[in-house]
Amino acid sequence: MVIYYLLIMKDNLKNRIIELYPDFPKKLLNVHPNLTRSEVELCIYLKFNLTDYEIAEMINRNKRTIETKRYRLRKKLKLEKTQRLNTYILKL
Repeated sequence: MVIYYLLIMKDNLKNRIIELYPDFPKKLLNVHPNLTRSEVELCIYLKFNLTDYEIAEMINRNKRTIETKRYRLRKKLKLEKTQRLNTYILKL
């Protein structure tokens, strides 16, 4: 299942993820099994420390769409208001 998430992403990014963080999607889904494919994809982009604008460009979406996805992801992960999403993802 984790490999399925990686297969649908751009080849360059997929290769970098496998090289740099081979267990990240698996760890993420172990901690948060209720995440959707697009939420896992967003987390992977955040793991690369990409900005909302960069993510929007990569997946051909509006920056505001990415901001909304981040907001919903924060709620789904049940992060406290003081906890930053990027920091949380980078620590996984």
